[in-house]
Amino acid sequence: MVKANRDNAPTLARDQSGHVMGVASPGACQQVSFNNSAGDAVQSTAFTSTVIRIVSTADCFYAIGANPTAVPNGASHFLPSGVPYDWEVTVGHKISVVDADASSAAAGEVLYITELT
Repeated sequence: MVKANRDNAPTLARDQSGHVMGVASPGACQQVSFNNSAGDAVQSTAFTSTVIRIVSTADCFYAIGANPTAVPNGASHFLPSGVPYDWEVTVGHKISVVDADASSAAAGEVLYITELT
């Protein structure tokens, strides 16, 4: 296994001392509103990078894929409110999100998506 160092990883982000940092630069961002009393899932637009960061203003379920549909019955992944997650994704795929509690229908529920480069 080759370890990252100054010679074989010239494009990685570095601190002032030249040490490789475990960070990514923010790229395109999206806001997907999902406050929907009908419990319908909504989709993002297609991703243009291979890593995304997601964080939601409310508990929700999500699915990632070419044409995903999130469902609130435990078959999709759960995302708690306010907890950011980073995921490796395929360029061209999307994320679908649905409220974990469709009966609440609170206004302003949003999934924030940042593509990382």
